[in-house]
Amino acid sequence: MGHCPSSSIEGGEKEVRTISTGEPSTLKTYYDIAVALFGESSKPARFLSDKAEKQGWDKEVIADETQMIYLIGTMGIEKNTE
Repeated sequence: MGHCPSSSIEGGEKEVRTISTGEPSTLKTYYDIAVALFGESSKPARFLSDKAEKQGWDKEVIADETQMIYLIGTMGIEKNTE
């Protein structure tokens, strides 16, 4: 894999990697993807929301983009047993 480009988070000095869509690699970005694919009440959206509430929506996700999409996808299609 090549070098991931970086972008500044608004109002901050920290450089954050971007994903293939040009969005920053943050919990907010992956939450938005989960909501778009599976809805706000889906398991992956709730999981990412819980993480973001504890760590902040602008928390950088250092996992590879393909791993995150796989995680969101597998959580989203799993049968909800709750």
